[in-house]
Amino acid sequence: MGIRTWLAGSVAAVLLMCAEAPAAGMVTFYKDVLPILERNCQTCHRPGNIAPMSFLTYETTRPWAKAMKAAVITRKMPPWFADPQYGHFLNDRSLKQQEIDTLVQWADNGAPQGDPKEAPPAAQWPENGWTTNPDLVLKGVPFTVQAAPSKNVIEWMTLVTPTGFTKDTWVTSVEIKPSELGITHHICVSFVPHRPDTVYNTFLWVDKQRDDTGAEVAPTARRILAPTSDGKGRELAGRAADGVNPNTGTDTNIEQNISCYVPGRALSDFRPYNAALLVPAGYDVSWSIHYTPNGAVATDRPEVGLTIAKEPPQRWLIETGNTTAYACARQGYAIQAGLPRRDGTGCVERPPLRFQLAARVRPGGID
Repeated sequence: MGIRTWLAGSVAAVLLMCAEAPAAGMVTFYKDVLPILERNCQTCHRPGNIAPMSFLTYETTRPWAKAMKAAVITRKMPPWFADPQYGHFLNDRSLKQQEIDTLVQWADNGAPQGDPKEAPPAAQWPENGWTTNPDLVLKGVPFTVQAAPSKNVIEWMTLVTPTGFTKDTWVTSVEIKPSELGITHHICVSFVPHRPDTVYNTFLWVDKQRDDTGAEVAPTARRILAPTSDGKGRELAGRAADGVNPNTGTDTNIEQNISCYVPGRALSDFRPYNAALLVPAGYDVSWSIHYTPNGAVATDRPEVGLTIAKEPPQRWLIETGNTTAYACARQGYAIQAGLPRRDGTGCVERPPLRFQLAARVRPGGID
């Protein structure tokens, strides 16, 4: 009995040493896998963010090795849907084939830990789920999503809140952070001029006509109704009858950037391009919000985190899109086909796609 016990202990010790000391050239977590996770996965796979598991440490990653293998082979993860045949994107987080092969080999070999001394420096993620440390946090209005609303649908909503900016402010990044990620389909924010009739801190929406399944009825059969307590709805008049929110302005309501949160993307960062967005004093924040019920009552408390430059940047961020364009007469130029002009002719038509450009700032104007 004593010999058998000694032999069993010796075998266990040998197996343990093999697990702790992988063969030379073997793919290990600290040397090979962790660098890939830091570059491509930890944005979502960390505490307080959208993914349900954390990939910050070996202990939290190891149980998911086989699932990780399946997800990267099918390119389900990291989520990236742009076709590489039609251009390259600077924020492309898809994996190279060599990285996929590394993760597959790691899972197939039993997900060895390796030597912690071979680990790269740990990525320094901010607290509370932020991707970058904000200089200023603007708070939205809490909204409670019921477990099972009518037809299991919550319509898009709009909201306007003040920025509190008393002076022109150069914003170098915009990050939107919901508190309840499981119910948040998207949140988009833009900076807009204050209007005298703006309704602050109030959710506004227009109910859409839906059938019993919750699907929208055909546009030709649709009546746009405002919500009422009896659930029958109320006919709208004027611009509201066309689905125009009362907080929506005209051409003078210049949108100074649209940044959106969708699962896996929250940060719009202009700093790598030495660019910043000018938000004039007195501007408001316009929110477009869409929640999806998931069977449990949840109250979301969204926030917008901003980083702010202390002095004018090298480049001025300008955004244009698929609606009527704007002209910044106070800077003496207009936007046409995405190119800054100095003719000061006022608003012109925007190009058909939304995009951003960074115009170089110099004394007296824009290059």
